[in-house]
Amino acid sequence: VAALLVAMGEEPPGAKDDENVGGEQDVDEEEKEYAADKTHTVLQKALHHALRTTKFEAAFAGVVVANLFLIVYDTDTQAKGQESAVWARALGYLFLVLYTLELFIRIHV
Repeated sequence: VAALLVAMGEEPPGAKDDENVGGEQDVDEEEKEYAADKTHTVLQKALHHALRTTKFEAAFAGVVVANLFLIVYDTDTQAKGQESAVWARALGYLFLVLYTLELFIRIHV
């Protein structure tokens, strides 16, 4: 495959040490620039790093999916003419708090 890429005038992946696949180097350089910035506090730098992790994104994707199931359950309950369960309302407020915290953190960073 590498020989075919070279024949086509392309460089095979990993041919350049300073180039990274998928733009990961751009993210790393941006992260380094943010870390070197003297105008941000240590907390802001730590939050910025945490927000960019795959684990955080996956966790919040899980929150969104869980909220989806709660909305479906609550809609079905109300369509039957029943009142929402206390735990469903409490969980809805918890999702609201989580979304609000994420928003404030992203604004702060």
